[in-house]
Amino acid sequence: MKKSLNTVEVKNITRQDIPDTAKVYAEVFAGEPWREVSKCNSCGEFGSSQPSEKKRCTHCAKGRLSLPAYPERETQQYVTKELSRMDAVGLLAVQMQLSKLIGFGWGYAMDGRQFAGEKYKLAEMQQLVTDLLVNAGTFYYVSEVGVIESSQGHGIGKQLTHRLMDHGKKSQGTIVLRTNENSSMRYIAEHAGMKPVVGLKSGNTDTENEERVIFVSKR
Repeated sequence: MKKSLNTVEVKNITRQDIPDTAKVYAEVFAGEPWREVSKCNSCGEFGSSQPSEKKRCTHCAKGRLSLPAYPERETQQYVTKELSRMDAVGLLAVQMQLSKLIGFGWGYAMDGRQFAGEKYKLAEMQQLVTDLLVNAGTFYYVSEVGVIESSQGHGIGKQLTHRLMDHGKKSQGTIVLRTNENSSMRYIAEHAGMKPVVGLKSGNTDTENEERVIFVSKR
């Protein structure tokens, strides 16, 4: 049985919160199932080894996994950019007794062509995703949700996701969420009644990453 976290407060991200948010972001994605610890100095793909090990990249076979996956300044810039998008909402989960940041989540509005162009490199995947989402118009994309490993299993990720979905349903109507098959976000999406359009038994496979799933839900 997991130990109770007592009081957890969900609040909006402020500019002052971004440095700590970036640190927790890096911590979350270094864990399971992502294991994004290092990055290739040639192709930029992520790896699970420590940068100091400088292991050969298995994606391009040219570079080494010698760079940190989420450098502090770059990650802060990424979070800032995400929160500056149209209709963006950013949330933090804070364990009040320790004043400790334990989770985050954010989302924003976009359309299918923009989503496909930003999230995919291959032309075939860009076209497939654009076609699948063309009727959604402008939708609300749940971009990132994460909880540190020691605080998982208490429904915090579910709470953050549902808060973002509630906003998205009111503002845009259609919700889109992209995750991996073995991520807890998959089960949160399924429990919320979202349907896979890529991955699982949807009939469409992500050729860039066969473990990826795109879920869609309408009001």
